[in-house]
Amino acid sequence: MSRVLDLSSQLLPEPDLRREVVSQQLDDLNALAEALLAAWKEDQVAQADGVRATMARRALAMGWNLDASLEAIVAYAHERSDLDDDLFAPAFILSCAAPEREETAVLRRRLSPEARELLARLAPKEAG
Repeated sequence: MSRVLDLSSQLLPEPDLRREVVSQQLDDLNALAEALLAAWKEDQVAQADGVRATMARRALAMGWNLDASLEAIVAYAHERSDLDDDLFAPAFILSCAAPEREETAVLRRRLSPEARELLARLAPKEAG
């Protein structure tokens, strides 16, 4: 596993590039969250299960090297502070990978009620 982490930091050595990649991953997670909500609304259980599994894999992958991407995750949230729906993805990643961090608690408090409810359904129990 440490070999994978070393390789990931070699692939993203520049902070600007890392920030761009993390931003794209968070945008994708926000889109997946919307797809999940739509699947649940339309009672498409299989589709919802697939989207949920994809989101869990993405959270796991981003959590492997959280220290390298934490600054980019927090920056993403600050840049979108007036768009509380966009805060779901960073709150989800941090709730899965680092539920005890102060950044996680701050993001959770900033979520809309709908995003907070979704997070409670997807993230670990302490994310509520």
